[in-house]
Amino acid sequence: MLIEINKLEKKIQTQDLQLDIVKKENVLDVFHILNNYQVIRYTDIYQNTSIEYTENLIAVWQKELLENTRIFWLIKNKTKNKTIGIVGFSGINWKHSFASITCALNQQYWRKEIGSEALKAIINFGFHSLNLYRLEAQVFVENNSAVKLFDKLRFINEGILRGNFLIEGKFESSVMFSLLKPDFEKAGDFFKF
Repeated sequence: MLIEINKLEKKIQTQDLQLDIVKKENVLDVFHILNNYQVIRYTDIYQNTSIEYTENLIAVWQKELLENTRIFWLIKNKTKNKTIGIVGFSGINWKHSFASITCALNQQYWRKEIGSEALKAIINFGFHSLNLYRLEAQVFVENNSAVKLFDKLRFINEGILRGNFLIEGKFESSVMFSLLKPDFEKAGDFFKF
């Protein structure tokens, strides 16, 4: 069932984080996150090398938000009001009730539980507000930190997708992770934030 994302309250608050929808005025924040090769090297996003490229990327995200197929948030530290990452859903498929989940953090915030907290928040949003049945994440095989993160978040490792992404001229494989709504509901307080 299609839910009009634009009509939902999209600001999300956790204990330490505030998640706000990415808008065109956030171009510098997005640029600084996605301009770092270490941040984007395990993604299918090209390294942002210009503000213009970032403006175009955000315009695509905004268009897809209006089409109800994508929603990306900036992750902000509540006490410092500093943008520290991006998290969201893409490829939202209303007929089959699933979406792909993604997270990119500024490198200085890696391994500090921020990704876990932000992902728990949008997992709740996905199952409660969007009424999705399945969330999935494709993680590059070599990205050990992300593999451990999705294991920790109780996603099921469904196996390897061999050579499914062309990155820097080389076909890369990824691990497919999924979390279904019944598993989310069984987890009880685990996904509270």
